[in-house]
Amino acid sequence: MCIRDRIMKVLVRFKNTDIQPIVRHKDELDDYLFEINTRYLHQEAAKNFNNVDIVCIESDANILPWDTGAEKMMILMRMCLRTEKVVFASNSAMHFLVFLSATNFEGNIKVVNGFGRGSRMGQENVRLSKKLVELQTSDFFLDNVTGDLYNYTYETDEWIPRANAGIHYRKAAEDFKSLGRYVVKVPTYRPKTGDSTHLYISKNTEAICYLNKVYIPVSYTHLTLPTIYSV
Repeated sequence: MCIRDRIMKVLVRFKNTDIQPIVRHKDELDDYLFEINTRYLHQEAAKNFNNVDIVCIESDANILPWDTGAEKMMILMRMCLRTEKVVFASNSAMHFLVFLSATNFEGNIKVVNGFGRGSRMGQENVRLSKKLVELQTSDFFLDNVTGDLYNYTYETDEWIPRANAGIHYRKAAEDFKSLGRYVVKVPTYRPKTGDSTHLYISKNTEAICYLNKVYIPVSYTHLTLPTIYSV
């Protein structure tokens, strides 16, 4: 059962409440989007958005915040954050929330290395999707090991760190020959306490517990339930 069906199952319990769910595909959000410096400038769309009480964004986990297919969902997420709209973010939408909280970017960006997936800073033979002379302020080099974003500056002919995306490629970070050793916790040695063939006397209430500290750089200020669905 998808998130939409689960939510609708809960909402039907409120029989005396006037609930009007609106379901939209990620490419059909135009009449709810309003953002300065974009093509979405219709006042009617802003009114439609204001009439929505709760927003739910459910999307493919493989979509990254800077992907072309995420443009409208990113605008919707920024609108929710600006207006403090109640929003539930699932799968890649959670990446959008982390990214916006970490960078505070006002517009969409483009990652020019690694075919939009980034690569390690210092890696040889990295191909860019644009020539250096064509790069704009919205074009970034992503170090997928650390999540750092770099802008190219023509004055000094180098990449300057601008922000951190708040997310990184775990497999790249697990290469401890790179800066990944500072991003991912080093595996700790854990001695064996016994195997399944070894019998010993224990109490009925005995349990073995391993506690790992995992830190996630994300703000949960606006997380709750939904009404506009984006798939």
